[in-house]
Amino acid sequence: MPLWIICTLVAAAMQAVRTAYQKQLAEQSSATAATLARYLFALPFAWLYLAALLPSQQAPLQFSAAFWGYSIAASVTQIIATVLMVRLFAQRNYAIGTTFAKTETLLIALLGFLIFSDPLALSGWVGVMIGAAGVLLLSPAKGINFRQGNGMATTGLGLCSGLGFALTSLWVRQAGLSLGDQWILNAAVTLATMISLQTMMLLIYMLLRSPDPLRLLFRHRGLSIRVGITSVIGSAGWFTAMTLENAALVKTVGQIEFFFMLLLSARWFKEQHSPREYAGFAAIALSVIFILWNS
Repeated sequence: MPLWIICTLVAAAMQAVRTAYQKQLAEQSSATAATLARYLFALPFAWLYLAALLPSQQAPLQFSAAFWGYSIAASVTQIIATVLMVRLFAQRNYAIGTTFAKTETLLIALLGFLIFSDPLALSGWVGVMIGAAGVLLLSPAKGINFRQGNGMATTGLGLCSGLGFALTSLWVRQAGLSLGDQWILNAAVTLATMISLQTMMLLIYMLLRSPDPLRLLFRHRGLSIRVGITSVIGSAGWFTAMTLENAALVKTVGQIEFFFMLLLSARWFKEQHSPREYAGFAAIALSVIFILWNS
């Protein structure tokens, strides 16, 4: 089995668990605090991971303006996308919120065509349309009231979160590729760089606005550490896989997270889903098959 597939499977499992921990932490603190935990408590583990890989370095890394530009852009979009995803939990439950954010895969395909001139075959476009139908099925059937904006708010948050994660994935891959051809080390350098930048950004923002979220994180430090550890393992998997393989293909295989997500949703949070919602899950899964065929 190719290394990038193994990394993707590990990343998908860790992301599902980390998101569940973030949901718990957000309920005990705030969306911003839960987002900070993902980076602050992952930071030391990211640098330890990089330090473990440095002895394998065979040539100098090719740092450039492109690397820093992609890293900074990806850092900002991932923070925004994560905050939006955590706020989704106030609109719907864990599984539905995460599924809206998973429009990322479809948006990567669209952005690849519109911005990066990477056209899709007919099967790919069919997959995009089926996935869009799946997102509509996951919108609250009774709760959508465009005057009140509740259903539109949920859908809008999910799509914006997905867009942010899509841009992050595309820019992470470009940052890693710009460093040279030591793919695993490149991914570790990109990971440590981004988590450092993101921790600094969020700490400055919180200290200027209010230090209360920091106190809440350390009050719930056990849960915060679990968020950090699962986050860095998942991110290391994603970054390595996306440096080795096309981001759209990686995220397509990574949709196996749905199985972990549904399991956690039912067993951990005791959530129930309607036939309409399961139809939405099935439609998005079918869209993944079409996109995978196109790869």
